[in-house]
Amino acid sequence: CANEAELRRPFQDSFGHGMETLAEVAPEVRCQDGELVGAPLSDGGHVIIGMVFGAPEGLAPALGGAPQPGRVSEAGGVRFQDEAEFATMCEERRSGGYNSGMGKIFRKVASISPIQAPGTFLQ
Repeated sequence: CANEAELRRPFQDSFGHGMETLAEVAPEVRCQDGELVGAPLSDGGHVIIGMVFGAPEGLAPALGGAPQPGRVSEAGGVRFQDEAEFATMCEERRSGGYNSGMGKIFRKVASISPIQAPGTFLQ
């Protein structure tokens, strides 16, 4: 729980209803004995925001036409949702300031315990 103070830092509600904190809108998320609890965590202890990945290594999905978020691809007998399908939607959300409520809250929860990679601090 690298940034416990983030739980109490006010931010603008996504729908223009004033300021709020993560402690108010996600009271189940808290720091306990230096660990983040109450958020969905991966086996590596990182906050899970979504389960979307690129195609499995060495497998190229046959994407046809425009991206379709939610489309399930198959390559080499492996079924998956390719992150490329979500590129347009993700860019629109980024451009809009992630202003859909829960997405903003999930991103703020993830910032409490950012993933540390060798030589960098990812956010």
